[in-house]
Amino acid sequence: MRAVLVVMPILLLSVSACTSESDRAYAEAQKCSAAITNGGDCSGNQTTVAPGPKETSSPQPSPKLDEPKKSSIEESRVYLDSTESMRGFASSSNSTFTKLIESISYAMPGCRLFKYGMTGKRKVPSEGKSDDFAREIRFSQDLRKPSFYDLDYNEDDMLFNRLTGENRSVRSVLITDGVYSAQQSELESEVVKAIDNWLRKGRFFGILVFTSPFKGQLYSENKRTWLDGVNVNARPFYAFVFSPDEKGFRDLRDNLSNEFKDMQSLVFPREAVFCPLNPKVKQGLEHKSVPPDSKFFLHMYNESIFGGKNSTELSYDLRCLPVANYPVAEFKVDVSLESYSWQQNSFKKAASSPQSDLTFSVETGTPQPMNMSSSSPGKQASPPPAASPVDVAPNQPSLKLTFQKDAGSPYSFYHVIFSFSSRTLRPTIRSLSTEDDSQIGEAEKTYRFYEFVSALTTAHLQDRATVKLPPPVFVALTNK
Repeated sequence: MRAVLVVMPILLLSVSACTSESDRAYAEAQKCSAAITNGGDCSGNQTTVAPGPKETSSPQPSPKLDEPKKSSIEESRVYLDSTESMRGFASSSNSTFTKLIESISYAMPGCRLFKYGMTGKRKVPSEGKSDDFAREIRFSQDLRKPSFYDLDYNEDDMLFNRLTGENRSVRSVLITDGVYSAQQSELESEVVKAIDNWLRKGRFFGILVFTSPFKGQLYSENKRTWLDGVNVNARPFYAFVFSPDEKGFRDLRDNLSNEFKDMQSLVFPREAVFCPLNPKVKQGLEHKSVPPDSKFFLHMYNESIFGGKNSTELSYDLRCLPVANYPVAEFKVDVSLESYSWQQNSFKKAASSPQSDLTFSVETGTPQPMNMSSSSPGKQASPPPAASPVDVAPNQPSLKLTFQKDAGSPYSFYHVIFSFSSRTLRPTIRSLSTEDDSQIGEAEKTYRFYEFVSALTTAHLQDRATVKLPPPVFVALTNK
C-alpha cells in the first residue's frame, strides 16, 4: 500500500499588541518625568543627560567630607584673638578661657599658635599680609595675663579667605569673642562671605561655644566706646573651627568634652538637612515609578480616584530634618505646580497657572531636640544621622495636594516642585545674643550673634548640596 502524505495547510494569524490610550499616556508621563528630572521638558526636544546615580528618599547620615586616604589633617593651628576686647577674659588665672588655651594644645597635639590681630589704622583686607595679622608664638603663661591682649582690631574676613585659599589639609581654630559690627544687610557681611567660601569648597565649619568670667573694660559696638566696670560670671566666647573634614572637628570637640562639659556646638556640614518623602497611595493607582528603581516619583491614577467628585486629594508624608547641632530649629517648604494636558497623544505644558485649583498645607517635622551642650559627644563614632521628628503622628501626612478634575482633557500630568527655606534658629542661639551692648547688664551676651548665625545659615542653605530635597515628584490623572 502506498503511503499518502497529506499536508494540512497552516493558518498563520498575525497578532498585534493592543496598547491602550492609558498605557500610551503613562509612557508619555514617564518620558516627561525623565526629561524634567534630567533638566529637559515635555516639548519633545528633551535635553539628553547621562544617567546619574539613583536618588533615594531615605535620609542618609551626613558623609565625611573630603577626607584624604592617609591622614585627614596635615597641620593644626590656633589663632588667638589678642585684641583689647579679649583682655577681660584673662582677668582670672583659672577661668574657662585660660583653661581652654592650655587644653587646646593637648587636644590638638603639635598645633602652632599665632597671636592674632592688628595695631594702628584699619587696613583694606586685600592689602594685608600674613605677618600683618598673625605672628607665631609659643604657649606660655603670658597668655593668662591681661597685658598680653594689647592689639587694636582684627580682620577676620582676611584670615578666613587666606585659610580658604590654602591647598593643604590644615585645621585652623580661631578663639574669639565673636563680635561683628556690620550694620548693613547681614548677607553683605564680608565675614559671612568668607566663611561661606570655605564651606563651598566642600569643607567643614563648626563653632564651639564657651562661657567664662569677664572683668574689666568692654567695647560697645553700639556706642563706639569702652564701658568700664564690667564684671560678669559667664560671658560667651567661641572657637571657630575650620576643618578640611567633619572628623577633624569631631576629634577636637571630643578631646575637649570631658573638661568642658558645658561646651555647646554649632555645625555646618556639607549635607545638613534631609527631606524624606513618602507618597500615600490611593485607590485607582494603575502605574507607578518610584525610587530606588527610578530617579523620580510618578503615580498614575485612573478616573476612580475622583470617586464621582470633581476633585481629589493626594497626600505625602514629608519632613525636613536637620542633622544634630545644626543651627536651624524649624524649616519651611513651599510647593508649586506645573501642569500639562493631553493633546494629540502627548503632554503639553499649560501656558498659565494650572486649572487644578491646587491647595496645599505643609507641616514640616519638628527636629529632635538637641542638647547643644552635649556632655559626652565622644560617644559618637560616626557623623550624626538626621534627627527624628517628635510629636508628629506617624501615619499623619504632612503634605496634602488637592486637584480639580480637568473636563477638557482626558489626562492631566503634574510636576510638584519643592522649594526650601529656613524659618527659625534654635532658642539657645537667641539666648547668646544681644542687640544693645551699651548696657552692662547685657555683657553676658554677644553683640548680634543671632544675626551673624542667621546670615551664615541663610548663605549655607543656598548651596544646593546642603539640603537633600526629595526626588522629583510627578502625578498623572485620568479625568474621564
